[in-house]
Amino acid sequence: MNLIESYVHEVGNHLPAKLRSDIEAELQSLILDILEEKRRAGQTITDATILQVLKGLGDPAKVAASYRRPDYLIGPELYPIFIKTLKIGVFVISIIALVVLGVRIAIGDLTSWGQLLESIGTYFSWLIAVLAYVVVTFAVLQHIPLALKTLNKEREKEWDPAELLRKPDTDRIPLSSPIIAIIFTLAALVIFNIFPNVVAIGFVKDGEWVILASMSDAFFRVMPFINTMWVLLIAFHAVCLFQRRWRPATRWAFVALQLFGVAITAVLLAGPDIVKVNLDVLNAVNTSNVSSETLTSSLNLIVRASLGVAIAVSSIEIGKAVYKVFSQK
Repeated sequence: MNLIESYVHEVGNHLPAKLRSDIEAELQSLILDILEEKRRAGQTITDATILQVLKGLGDPAKVAASYRRPDYLIGPELYPIFIKTLKIGVFVISIIALVVLGVRIAIGDLTSWGQLLESIGTYFSWLIAVLAYVVVTFAVLQHIPLALKTLNKEREKEWDPAELLRKPDTDRIPLSSPIIAIIFTLAALVIFNIFPNVVAIGFVKDGEWVILASMSDAFFRVMPFINTMWVLLIAFHAVCLFQRRWRPATRWAFVALQLFGVAITAVLLAGPDIVKVNLDVLNAVNTSNVSSETLTSSLNLIVRASLGVAIAVSSIEIGKAVYKVFSQK
């Protein structure tokens, strides 16, 4: 990909998909026309000439903003992060929905097309809830002057198109990372502490919402430590949002938080079952004669496997952070 294509692609990243191809084609044509005019004027077209033209056009985010209406709910500054956050939310909800569907199939609760369509309808209601949460969150951010000022801080500097050719700055913290982390951590705090019944496997039966499996008392006994970690994570990512660069102190704070998280995860992994099954509901809907012990052990096996993966991922992140600190000394 040459410099012009890189620039056009960067502008496109800040635009909705339905506008992207047309605007990219228009912008590339504009750049080529400018270069052609310079060539006709007797100027030799070099990389330096292209850099000068791109610098004159300006920062890709600002160029993208010029193609959009100014009265938007979520502006071009936040749009790429909004889409990334939404994709993560849809992915997580889809995994949870597949687990719920698998459990209902295992116990024989899905015995008709109507029940299957009902299950699909529940999944889409979850998607709508995620969409609403993400949209409202970013709409609020869009109308907070301090948030937009932080987002535009780097762009207020004179933009240099030569940055497109430079190697990635490994110490730079992408703007999307702390914002996404803060949004989902806040969501976890609210859900687990105010709406704990949402963290459950349930379904509609005869017009009523019934819970088949939920988090056990053993899990909620650890919640004070989990809440502490989440609050610290929000504070940490808020610092990263304003700092925008990794520093030794930031990396050590990251390592400490990861170690805290690993310790909590290890306690959950070594402790009693984290998921409990509602025996009354199971007996009422179980047509496959799946024992409560089998269902409980299967669900807890899935949860424990996920916790094991989380510990492995955290260990890798800790190793990478420590390596970065010592390699830069």
